[in-house]
Amino acid sequence: MTDVGAAEERIVGRYEVLREVGRGGMAVVYLARQTDLDRSVALKELAAFRAADPQSLERFLLESRLAGSLNHPNVVTVHDYFEHDGTPYIATEYFERGSLRPLVGRLTLAQTAGVLEGILAGLAHAESRGIVHRDLKPENVMVSAGGSVKITDFGLARALQEGGVLTTTSTAVGTPAYMAPEQAMGKDVGPWTDLYAVGVIAYELLSGRLPFEGTGVPLATVLQHLKEPVPPLGSAAPDVDPRLAAWVERMLAKDPRKRPASAVQAWDELEEIVIAILGPRWRRDSRLLDDAVDSPVREAVVPPTDRRRRRATAAAAVLAAGAIAAAVVLATGGAGAAKDALPPASDVPTLSVSGPDLLITDQHGTTTRLSASSLSKKGEAPARTGRASFVAGGAGTPVVVATARATSGELRELGPGGGIVARFPLGFRPTGLGMSPTGTVFAADGLGYVLPFQLSAGRLIPGDPIKVGADPHGTLVASRGRLYVPIRRGVAVVAPIGHLLLRTIRLPVSPAAIWVSPFSGKLFAALYAIDRIAVVDTTLRSATPTLLKGFSKPVAVWGGDEYVYEVNAGDGTVCRLDALFPDQRRCRPVPHA
Repeated sequence: MTDVGAAEERIVGRYEVLREVGRGGMAVVYLARQTDLDRSVALKELAAFRAADPQSLERFLLESRLAGSLNHPNVVTVHDYFEHDGTPYIATEYFERGSLRPLVGRLTLAQTAGVLEGILAGLAHAESRGIVHRDLKPENVMVSAGGSVKITDFGLARALQEGGVLTTTSTAVGTPAYMAPEQAMGKDVGPWTDLYAVGVIAYELLSGRLPFEGTGVPLATVLQHLKEPVPPLGSAAPDVDPRLAAWVERMLAKDPRKRPASAVQAWDELEEIVIAILGPRWRRDSRLLDDAVDSPVREAVVPPTDRRRRRATAAAAVLAAGAIAAAVVLATGGAGAAKDALPPASDVPTLSVSGPDLLITDQHGTTTRLSASSLSKKGEAPARTGRASFVAGGAGTPVVVATARATSGELRELGPGGGIVARFPLGFRPTGLGMSPTGTVFAADGLGYVLPFQLSAGRLIPGDPIKVGADPHGTLVASRGRLYVPIRRGVAVVAPIGHLLLRTIRLPVSPAAIWVSPFSGKLFAALYAIDRIAVVDTTLRSATPTLLKGFSKPVAVWGGDEYVYEVNAGDGTVCRLDALFPDQRRCRPVPHA
């Protein structure tokens, strides 16, 4: 599937088509928003010229049924199959990071092992349901925000017959560069056929090149897979451990009987090799983090006849890298960018609005209650739960506080009276906390991830981590069906349903705190380092921040129906801004006991 990125805006059923993201011989794929559940999906449309072809329609429907019958963390979830104006569509999970293809040749051994583990786990599940994929390749392996992989595009998949094999009608289907010999010959295929494709992917990940590069003629590549011995992996990547190279070559055996008997067996063999090379804790380094894209492409040893073409490709890669670097300088301001800084934790209070009251809670847990209209003091309440780093929830959802220690932390669920009803230890130090209206708790960590949790019957059930960017911190704000996460020099916008990173709003410095109006969609960010409040209209993807002057080290911001409130650490004042016309404001000193 080719990425194209063309603009497109229309309604298809209950989906709002946003833009085209891929196009292949059978279908066009769009990024769309499912309006009733407010989530991003990949919407696959059978190309109009194919819609009248009964065989294409049958294959398209079969793909939705086969993929929809699979439920596994390493298989893309199919949400829906429907027809609109006579054209069939499939709605699946959307992956902003795209496919595995851009990462080929850029991964460490641990990351490569993690990819192969995910693919083999997904194939093992498909095999247990009697399904063979038949078109595995990096383009059909998607990368999640949390750095795991999921198999997609079961367009060529078929269900196995009772005998355990899939018979064909002497027709070869699939992608030539990844096609097993028996598949190329139109013979019976089975789970062993997908294992051959995994062997090709492994060869490519470890060496940066395919075992048979071909000449651009598909038939020539097919004949190479049929007749020619696979070039030893050690010749293309001399640094690969011989045990690992032997495993790859076994996966690429031309005789299916000489390959591992199943995906489970293939993984068992590979894991023993990886543990012997990297040790038992290799999975700690196996996630596909964003910095993997920035790693240099692994240089493969290639025959002299291919070197001229390789050099041209490398030169193009250098030019592309230079263009990307220049874009980064322009986006961040380069050497002239403002010096970044966040306030010390002792200076950051928590703001909340409860009816006519504005509540300011310091880092010791003491809450000062002010009049939301006049900012005059109405009372003060001492801490009841001890020192808390972050607070989230309320207004119909549980109240959760997070405490942070040097290398770990804890979530605490509070009861109606403010007492602690449950404690949940965390294996990481939380750097931020938020909660969606549905009660999902989102905790940020120092590695650039937000981890979702569900509170259920006194248990904390974790979900897949979401990569949001460097240094997520502070209060994570849920508003208008989105979760807004303060990060370094910006705000990450996450879809709570589906746990997807949608986009990043860039700011001149890192926000100390943020708030988003549920009515206007305006985002307010306290920019401590430059004494400004930034205002961004989140309803416009191209909106640039407006910077409001006249603040002294703003450290906290929150709002209600009509007003936005912010606290300044520099002069000890609290200000009230009009939510629609933020230039109109009133400030006064924060009263103390």
